[in-house]
Amino acid sequence: MDIGIFGGSFDPVHIGHLQIAEEVAEVLQLKQVWFIPVGYPPHRDKPIATPKQRWDMLKLAISDNARFKAKALEINNKTKAYTINTLKKIKANYPKNNYYLLMGADQIINLDKWHQAEKILKYAKIIGISRSNISLSKVRAKLNTQLFKQWEDRIKFLQLSLLDISSSRIRDYLAKSVSIRYLVPEKVNEYIIKKGLYLN
Repeated sequence: MDIGIFGGSFDPVHIGHLQIAEEVAEVLQLKQVWFIPVGYPPHRDKPIATPKQRWDMLKLAISDNARFKAKALEINNKTKAYTINTLKKIKANYPKNNYYLLMGADQIINLDKWHQAEKILKYAKIIGISRSNISLSKVRAKLNTQLFKQWEDRIKFLQLSLLDISSSRIRDYLAKSVSIRYLVPEKVNEYIIKKGLYLN
């Protein structure tokens, strides 16, 4: 099967995440998209919600989409979740699938600085998703390292109709008692309210 891999903190998961996954799946005709929440992200601060809370919210968010799956490969890991290690786990458990790693196009510029970056491209093709603050032409212009020249056929860019939503903005709204209705799935909104998450 052709599988999309979507990793992140998902702190919390929101409509933008789901829209990206759905649109990429449609464009590339992916059989499934696997959401893989990290326990300890290597490139950012520790998530505010607990691993269980983020896992619960993710399961609620994707419950009505048969193409979306949540994989608990990293959520309980207390060490840094490097992408290459996650991909190795996936390939070991499901060796026959073809994998497509979803990431922002701006992240690809710094991919050669990632842990064992050259091996990442052996395990999965990379799908660079454009963001509102970066153009695909600028990203392509900067892809001049030996790594990218060697693996150019393993990197594909998609221009999507991205929603201007972020987890940090949602957390900020909640801290200020601003409604996040329609920014997250209704079940996630109800969960956040019930648990009193992100209030300070």
